[in-house]
Amino acid sequence: MKIWWKRLSQGDVIESEAAQFLKAHGDRAYEVARKAARTARNKRDHRQARHYSHLAFRISELTKQEVGLDTATRMAEVGTAAPTS
Repeated sequence: MKIWWKRLSQGDVIESEAAQFLKAHGDRAYEVARKAARTARNKRDHRQARHYSHLAFRISELTKQEVGLDTATRMAEVGTAAPTS
């Protein structure tokens, strides 16, 4: 029961922090959160990495941004990919 309550209260933290990230970073909030998760993971701080990953996922839900599309895929969808030789 204790774990359930802890997870429930963490949802509120993620929600408020996602709103703060969106306010501070605007359209780049998702990328900033992903970069923070990557940096934490590289420092072997798995708890912080998980937090920022959850934060990035929540930001993607709020902004309706698709998760997992890299820059090349986005450019190809828009049609601005560089021509091949």
